[in-house]
Amino acid sequence: DQDGSETIRVVRRKWPQVKLLAISGWQSKPGSEALAAAQDFGAHGVLTKPFGTREFLRAVEMVLTGSRKDTRAGGLSAI
Repeated sequence: DQDGSETIRVVRRKWPQVKLLAISGWQSKPGSEALAAAQDFGAHGVLTKPFGTREFLRAVEMVLTGSRKDTRAGGLSAI
């Protein structure tokens, strides 16, 4: 058992070429910094729940292309 940040660290260490999109519903709760931490640990993008198909596909595209467009208003961002 490990949390998302530990999983991100392991994946980044073993397979550095893999692009990671962190998804969490915790970001919507006051004081939660789960997705900010995910980016600190190496996630290439983050997406907050709830989200629709369009937001998910846009987040995947941003991660795969390395886009740095700020779309946090839509619940996602890529670094």
